[in-house]
Amino acid sequence: MIKPKPTTTLTTTTTTSTTTTTTTTTTTTTTTTTTTTTTTTTKQLLLKQLLLLLLLLLLLLLLLLLLLLLLLLLLLLLLLLLTTTNTTTTTTTTTTTTTTRRRLLLLLQRLLLRLRLRLLLLLLLLLLLSYYYYYCYYYYYYYYYYYHYYYYYNYYYYFYYYYYYYYYYCYYYYYYYYNYYYYYY
Repeated sequence: MIKPKPTTTLTTTTTTSTTTTTTTTTTTTTTTTTTTTTTTTTKQLLLKQLLLLLLLLLLLLLLLLLLLLLLLLLLLLLLLLLTTTNTTTTTTTTTTTTTTRRRLLLLLQRLLLRLRLRLLLLLLLLLLLSYYYYYCYYYYYYYYYYYHYYYYYNYYYYFYYYYYYYYYYCYYYYYYYYNYYYYYY
């Protein structure tokens, strides 16, 4: 009997391997911020307020002077109108000049009344500002004395602490000396 030849099968396996390389780049950014702080003390703030107040007072005084100058000019105009004499003989012209004079006088009276009211308001404002100035001045001195009182209080506190420390040191030294003396005798 003839035995058949065994058949052999050849299998080829191809393995593909894929290698993936991932490169991660890390960028570090350092940001430096410089903060400058300006400290203003309350003394500087109060001085600035006082300077602003003085400037405001000067401006109000200038305004008051301008109003007074305007008032003087109006009074001069009024005097000029009252001192002018009309030498015309016709009745129509005299009536027209008197009516214009009356109108001008009324207008001047109204202007003077307005100026008086404005001057009174300015005086009231000046009084209020002077009160505010006095209040700021008083507050400034109160704060100044309070600050110095607090400073001296801290000074006494440190002095007391130093004295207490010195007393404790002396007590400790005395105790040590007493034990030493007692031990040897």
